[in-house]
Amino acid sequence: MSRPSHWKLTPDAIRHIIPRTWMDELKKHPLTTGLYPTSFGYYPHATEHSMVRNAHDDWLLLYCVEGRATLEADEKTYSIKKGDLVILPFGLNHKYWADDGDPWSVYWLHFEGIRANDFLQNLKRPDDSPVWHLGLQAHLIESFQSLFEIREKSYRMDAYIYESSLLRQMLSFLGQIQVSPESNEYVNLNLDEVHAYMQHEIRKTLDLDELASHFNMSRFNFAKVYQKLSGTSPIAYFISRKIKHACFLLDTTTKSIGDIADELGYSDTYYFSRLFKRKMGYSPKHYRLLNHRLR
Repeated sequence: MSRPSHWKLTPDAIRHIIPRTWMDELKKHPLTTGLYPTSFGYYPHATEHSMVRNAHDDWLLLYCVEGRATLEADEKTYSIKKGDLVILPFGLNHKYWADDGDPWSVYWLHFEGIRANDFLQNLKRPDDSPVWHLGLQAHLIESFQSLFEIREKSYRMDAYIYESSLLRQMLSFLGQIQVSPESNEYVNLNLDEVHAYMQHEIRKTLDLDELASHFNMSRFNFAKVYQKLSGTSPIAYFISRKIKHACFLLDTTTKSIGDIADELGYSDTYYFSRLFKRKMGYSPKHYRLLNHRLR
């Protein structure tokens, strides 16, 4: 297994490494032997982040969601920017480093398994380049966030099986994407990028002004174009994503309702509970109890 970098973690960063004893089990278990993560994480605004691997003995996925970086692989140099996915296969020696002036924010995942190469062969990468411009994809960011949440249940085989399943979903999702730098572009607004930005900022309380400003549009035009493309308002959609993530946390963790509210950017637990009930028909407490009874 290739080790992740020793970049000094910031408060918002994540680095999770699966213990070697558990990886030995994952190699043998029938539900994970084909594909399983060995480490994963997220480095925001990763100043001075760099890595050199002259012996790369697993597969590595890097997803840049902000900033820039440079990659050297197979005697070629690649510029990495927001929305770029990097896939480095087993055996490909490489070097990468964050831009000095605009360091990248990067999701990363090391993985192994007897089916890893089969999944990579299914990807529609241009010219077999290790760099693939996807733009920002909400589904991919959400999958990483699910990995981060489930890691709290690590040291249990059911959690590792779920992590393996998430990895399969991520690579399967990438396999059905049609590569096109101009995909989904319409009236200067890319819905995939808007939704990916919302998912990335799921723990914040974005308002319409912040969303419009991020995409360099006026408040009026952003709301109008978004409504035309999606059939709903941007804030309504953002709230629905928050409630969806709240359901995930209620289903898969033992976090208190107050902690979940705070994690989603709601400082008032009672306001969050009323909003949740309005959207779901149950309070968060009753939703969790109901789901436990149905299991």
